[in-house]
Amino acid sequence: MIIARFDIDPVAKGRPRFGNGRTYTPAKTTRFENALKVLARKEMKGDAPLDGALTVRISFVIKKPKTSKNNAPSVKPDLDNFLKAAFDAFNGIFWNDDAQVCVLRAEKVYSDRGRIEVMIDQLFK
Repeated sequence: MIIARFDIDPVAKGRPRFGNGRTYTPAKTTRFENALKVLARKEMKGDAPLDGALTVRISFVIKKPKTSKNNAPSVKPDLDNFLKAAFDAFNGIFWNDDAQVCVLRAEKVYSDRGRIEVMIDQLFK
């Protein structure tokens, strides 16, 4: 089982951009994914990625906007875009490929400090 907390502001996966005849990921997304990869590698301490079917519980804790009167973050960015960025960063570190994730519980919540909390376990041991 892997339990980790990353003190980093979550960033949603940006839409692909097109230019000069090629497709590229926005710089903000790339910087976030690279920073999260570094933190995930530190957490794994050289251990191999988990094999087989996995269950993942992940929380994206985001800073509450000053203008929001709502206590639930039912605003953009979408939860699935946070997942895409984090799962891409975790590929080859926590698991070999995010296709291994068979059970998922994800949430985005407000707090005064951004972070990502994740718990990963093998579905069948």
